[in-house]
Amino acid sequence: MCFLSDKKGKLLQKNTEKVDPRVRRTRQMLQQSMHELLHEKDLSDINVQDITARADLNRATFYKHFLDKYDLLNAVISERFQAMLDARLPSESTLTAAHLNILIQTGYDCVSDFHGYCRGIRVHNEHSPILQQVQQKIYQVLLNWLQNAVLRSKLPANSPENLALVISWMIAGPLLQSSFEQPQAAQQEVFRQLTTSVHKALEEFLLEN
Repeated sequence: MCFLSDKKGKLLQKNTEKVDPRVRRTRQMLQQSMHELLHEKDLSDINVQDITARADLNRATFYKHFLDKYDLLNAVISERFQAMLDARLPSESTLTAAHLNILIQTGYDCVSDFHGYCRGIRVHNEHSPILQQVQQKIYQVLLNWLQNAVLRSKLPANSPENLALVISWMIAGPLLQSSFEQPQAAQQEVFRQLTTSVHKALEEFLLEN
């Protein structure tokens, strides 16, 4: 799965959101259940009943929080990626070469962890939740950085969203495809080339480290 676990195998999560503790605990239980099941079964073979039985919750409770197993999977990927970013980037990060490298590396690590942990991703459309959540997180970080660039008058006011969108897909797509389809050495080469290309695309906005 695209998250790491602590020594007890528990899902690492960021718990700073202002959510009712009971709601947060229920969501954590369901996510932990999905985490464990993905280690044992193919994603296509996991159903809501499996998830709720493992979490010792009922189906009605599941549907109060998630639409289906893919919605749950989205939450797991999104929250884990955010936790990884929070651990690696300073709270007030800016668009520097070093921070950009961290963002790309974190996306690579998240996708690689998912590929290494899951028992099986058998069909192409099961890649979609991974790609979408990684792209969305990268987009959000880039957009924040580029909006700050607008304040410094380095970027036209109508450009940050479009540029962040293009660069986020530029990063997410190759990371996912290389992780699932190429050997480790080839993945590293894709990562190197991708980093160079992204730096070049954003070079006029990069601050000094």
